[in-house]
Amino acid sequence: MFFHKKRATVFSREGFVPAGGLVAYVGIVAIVLSHGNDWFRGIPPYAAIVLMLSLLSFSVLVCALIVLSGPYQLFVAKKGKEALAMVVSTAAWLAMFVALIIVVVLFGRWL
Repeated sequence: MFFHKKRATVFSREGFVPAGGLVAYVGIVAIVLSHGNDWFRGIPPYAAIVLMLSLLSFSVLVCALIVLSGPYQLFVAKKGKEALAMVVSTAAWLAMFVALIIVVVLFGRWL
C-alpha cells in the first residue's frame, strides 16, 4: 500500500484571510493618509507629528492582532507546527498581494 502524506502548501487558506485583512487595513490607512492634507488642514506641526506617531503605534498593534492572533491561539493549544505554518502562509500570501499591487500599479496603465 502507498501512504500519501497530505502535501503542505505555503499558500493555504489559513494564511489568505489574515493577509487579505492586512492589505485591506493598510489600504484604508493609505486612503486616510492620502486625504490628510484636506481633512486636517491648519493643524499645528507638533500635533501632526503626534497624530502620525499615534497612528503608527496603533497600526503596529492592529497588524500584529490581524496576523498573529490565529497563530497565538494555535500555539497556546500546543500546536506549534500549525502556528508556524500559518505565519509562513500569511507571509506568502502577503508577498503575493504586494507583488500583485506592484504589477497593477506599474503596468496597469497599459492594460
